[in-house]
Amino acid sequence: MERKPRIASVEDPTILAAVRGYFRYEHDWQAREMLDKINSTYLRSKEQDDCASMEFPTVRLWVSGFSVTKDEMKEGYKGHFTRLSIKNNAGKWSLAAEKIPVPLAKHPQKERKLEAHPNWGHPVLRAVETGRKFASIDIARAQLQSLHGEYPDATIPGKDVVHVMIYNRNTDADIPIEKITLRVKPSADGSAKLVVKTETKKPKKKAEAKKPAPVIEVKGSFTAALKEKRDKKKKK
Repeated sequence: MERKPRIASVEDPTILAAVRGYFRYEHDWQAREMLDKINSTYLRSKEQDDCASMEFPTVRLWVSGFSVTKDEMKEGYKGHFTRLSIKNNAGKWSLAAEKIPVPLAKHPQKERKLEAHPNWGHPVLRAVETGRKFASIDIARAQLQSLHGEYPDATIPGKDVVHVMIYNRNTDADIPIEKITLRVKPSADGSAKLVVKTETKKPKKKAEAKKPAPVIEVKGSFTAALKEKRDKKKKK
């Protein structure tokens, strides 16, 4: 089975040697072979240099942990797009790395700034919107647990559910905070999804109109006299 390209990282010895210029070769073709190996092993950037007019090819990669300053770390950077090229250094052929400035929003990996409330862009809530299937109910449960662990003050966990106060800018409310309940919905094949729990309210029973109590007339001389008296008042 063909291996899928993986994201380059300075924790990988090959990438670390490449970005720090540790490789030293007697011939340029040796450096080219190493560059070709990196090109086929690691995930390349969508944008590549046009190497047709160049003496040596280049490769653009996103490299985790490469050239990240302290200020960039605070902003959420976890790496940088990098151009690897072939250079001659003091008679030896090597690889050289150049940092390519690209806005953080376009980076494949970045630290998400933790807000007081999650929003619909959060991976767990995105899984709800897209109807993503998890391989097992335990994996789906773990999603809810991780959401609670990330936002302990905005969630209340329960059995296979979590109540979440989420930020929703599309709401008409003065404070754009919406309360929802996420629950695990298992499937017959053993997989599970996360769905928004909807509460079904029972319709209220209409109050029956009270019927006036029937007037029971007791026949007798006394009742007949009262009725006669009442009828005379109505005629006046």
